Amino acid sequence: MQLTAEQIPKSLQSYVEQFETDPEAAIDRLENHITKRNAGAVGYFFLAWFYHRSGQKQESVQAAMNAKILAPGSKLMERLHYMM
Repeated sequence: MQLTAEQIPKSLQSYVEQFETDPEAAIDRLENHITKRNAGAVGYFFLAWFYHRSGQKQESVQAAMNAKILAPGSKLMERLHYMM
């Protein structure tokens, strides 16, 4: 499944776009964004995906667990850490 620009929150779109060209900078910026503004489950979802794509398995699972905690009723977030 491919996400379209309309499905990604505007506050996170720039991180997704930057990840394609500079993954490390996108991860650093997104970590700072989550820390400062509490991006919620969606922010942690993207962070988990970025870590996963960068080969950082442990960090990916931890971010996925944070997403699960912040979205207790979501079927996707309940299973996300298993996929990572």
